[in-house]
Amino acid sequence: MVLDEQQHVDERWHHDYQHHNYWRRYETLMAGLLWTIIVILVVIWLLGFLLHFGGALIHIIIVIAVILLIVNLLSGRGARV
Repeated sequence: MVLDEQQHVDERWHHDYQHHNYWRRYETLMAGLLWTIIVILVVIWLLGFLLHFGGALIHIIIVIAVILLIVNLLSGRGARV
């Protein structure tokens, strides 16, 4: 009976570890993706600003990039990148 309980605890621990590991990889992937989007938006903004095209769209792009940056930093994902 004790062996069955121990086996149950081991199986439960293994399941929890796999679940935690999955979410950790998912969060790392999403943080990297968010930083990639921020960098792309800033580059587009700089190109539009320097080459004088896009009008107000250029400023909207930088505002979106800054909002994404703030969300990323406030959610605590910035330290993992």
